[in-house]
Amino acid sequence: MTTFPSYDENQPAQAAFHPEWAATRRKAVRGLGWQALNTLLRQLATFLTGIVLARLLSPEEFGLVGIAVMFSFWIGILGDAGVGAALIQREMLAPELVNAGFWVASGVGLLSGAVLVVVSPAVSHFYGYPGLIPIMAVYAVSLWLGGLNAIPGALLRRQLDFRRVSMVEVAGTVTSGGVAILLASQGFASMSIPIGSAAGLLMALTLYGVLRLFPPVRWPTLSAVRQLGRFPIFASGARAAEVLRVTIDNAFVGKFLGATPLGFYGFGFNLISIPEYRLVGLVTQVAFPTLANIRADLTRVRELYLRLLRLATLVVLPLLVGLRLVADRLVPLVYGSRWEPAVPLIQVLCFAGVCSALAVLTDSPMLALGHAAWTWRANVLWVIALGVGLYVVLITRQGLIGVAWAVSLVALLVCLLRNFVTMRLCLATPRMLLGAILPSIVAALAMTASVAVLQRLCAWVEAGWGTVLGIIGAGGLIYTFIALLLLPELRHVGQRLLVGKAAAAK
Repeated sequence: MTTFPSYDENQPAQAAFHPEWAATRRKAVRGLGWQALNTLLRQLATFLTGIVLARLLSPEEFGLVGIAVMFSFWIGILGDAGVGAALIQREMLAPELVNAGFWVASGVGLLSGAVLVVVSPAVSHFYGYPGLIPIMAVYAVSLWLGGLNAIPGALLRRQLDFRRVSMVEVAGTVTSGGVAILLASQGFASMSIPIGSAAGLLMALTLYGVLRLFPPVRWPTLSAVRQLGRFPIFASGARAAEVLRVTIDNAFVGKFLGATPLGFYGFGFNLISIPEYRLVGLVTQVAFPTLANIRADLTRVRELYLRLLRLATLVVLPLLVGLRLVADRLVPLVYGSRWEPAVPLIQVLCFAGVCSALAVLTDSPMLALGHAAWTWRANVLWVIALGVGLYVVLITRQGLIGVAWAVSLVALLVCLLRNFVTMRLCLATPRMLLGAILPSIVAALAMTASVAVLQRLCAWVEAGWGTVLGIIGAGGLIYTFIALLLLPELRHVGQRLLVGKAAAAK
């Protein structure tokens, strides 16, 4: 049973200086920069691809893809069996350990793909859509390709080499979107998205091969597999619960309400998940290996966790609160009028997006400190609570809005629990936690008030690009101004950037 460390109020605020921390910090900062560029480019490509596909495909076709994705997630629930995270978390790596990890990950991916092919006829019969069988067959190939890609990517992250990670991932995302758009325009309909996904993974696999990141192929020994220990079991269990968490709502909506409502729900959920998977995901991908490098220094771990929480809140709140305020104007303008029924759903789900993003942020410190079991327990609790809430909502015929509220309330409870556990593991206090998030909350409230006033003033104006961008820009300026007033470190960063530019000009 895991126990919490004790907190000493007299503990020094700063840890002793370690020379290796300076090098790790430089690598982490560079890695964050590369990962930010990676996320920006991938999100731009995904956003543009989504706009084009939303105009080429119908909600029902999106719903069919959503069902296939849901089952591919469930069948491939173990991912790389947790060996990627285990290799990152371990202090020392032997070549035979890396080789064993590669075989385990690729074997699990191949087995998952085979199972998905076998169950696809039953899934197609259950939902009454014969077109699901070929879609799921293509996603089976993607599961195998994902297993092959897992270990090379983990080794790059362990070294904090996010420059090459970014090269591979951006190339894969652009390839995936380009192939999907090309096929959709040629009439491939719902097959275009899974084929595009497989093409992106194949591109990543090719680049890993060009970079010579695959270990020498040798049959692994049983002792090498055993050396991976219990960490991969809990890490893969945590991922399994995470996959269930992000797909169980699709399963309920698809079964109780049908493919078209599932298309609207999937569209809205994907939109509000952008901060969680693209922005917080950016930070956690760098934070996990960085925290694993300094896990012996609990004071630095705590400081970095609080900084990550402040950064995530600073970025996630304005995006999702802003989307909540302008969704009625923005969604029909960008995606077309046929997606307008999803607006009320998106407005409720924005709350779930904030809570989920701040909950997922805790994965990095938990895993880096070796507490994969805590991550697993938290995710299992999330799945159980969400399943119960969704069942109650749907059997009482509360519809999509009821589903959105159930998802949001469960996300809030889990967010509070996970951050409380992480706070205890890192020896943080509630006052520290509140100090990390309060400035962003105040700035978001000020932004909300200003946008509400602007929307009332512009109520009689047509919701064109100029009006929407003007409201978004004004709200963003208010948020930035308040955040700069409340967070002195942001002003210091701006001053350093200006000094650096002035020195470069001279």
